[in-house]
Amino acid sequence: MTLSLDERDRRYRAIKNMMEERDLSILVVAASAMSFGHGRYFSEYFPHSAYAYVIFPKEGSPTQFVHSKIQQQVAATKWIKDSRFGSDYPDVVTERIREFDWKNKRIGLVGVDKEDRSHI
Repeated sequence: MTLSLDERDRRYRAIKNMMEERDLSILVVAASAMSFGHGRYFSEYFPHSAYAYVIFPKEGSPTQFVHSKIQQQVAATKWIKDSRFGSDYPDVVTERIREFDWKNKRIGLVGVDKEDRSHI
């Protein structure tokens, strides 16, 4: 089921309001094939295998990282047009965060269990 751009805009407004309330500048959103809800909420895409990440800034456009070139092509047809292949997640996620004015700002992490942080 495809959701509308109006629904995307409603969600993004709600997310940005929450970020403002919590003084967050960037959210790093993790999703996996087994636990895709957070990622899908932000991007309308869920990974079919491995993990995917959304970098969601309070200001600017979000970026999504997926595990394969095929996933990149599929993900780019959804809400986040800046979909990138990047299986070395710590490096590509960190590099994207550095592209924002991130110093002295708070970054939130969504969708990762405290017990399972092996993929970040």
